[in-house]
Amino acid sequence: MFILVAEDGDDARESLKMLLEIYGHQVRAVCNGLEAVRAATERTPDVILMDLGMPQMDGFEAARQIRSMPQTMSVPMIALSAWVAVGKLRDRALASGYRLCLVKPIDHKMLSQALEAISRGSGLPD
Repeated sequence: MFILVAEDGDDARESLKMLLEIYGHQVRAVCNGLEAVRAATERTPDVILMDLGMPQMDGFEAARQIRSMPQTMSVPMIALSAWVAVGKLRDRALASGYRLCLVKPIDHKMLSQALEAISRGSGLPD
């Protein structure tokens, strides 16, 4: 799969990119929501993993913009945040177009299961 990763933390972004490449995925990694929107329009990803709190454009606004474009409106998006377990933040992420929220540090098994479900065409759990 081709996966777009948007994460402002250099170490977290590179670690996630390397992990996904080890799993056999093609990955484009960017450092903010503005770059994520641009990257998604340049090549439509199979899935987007995006941090919610980033500079220049946060993950909420980036998700809204990505969802507004015909070529990316149905791309599965997974929110990443250390704070996503907090009810209101999770609800806000889901309302912005994310299908799943993962708490940082990322549980690799949960991420792998979500990506497997997407690759099988069964989507993401609600």
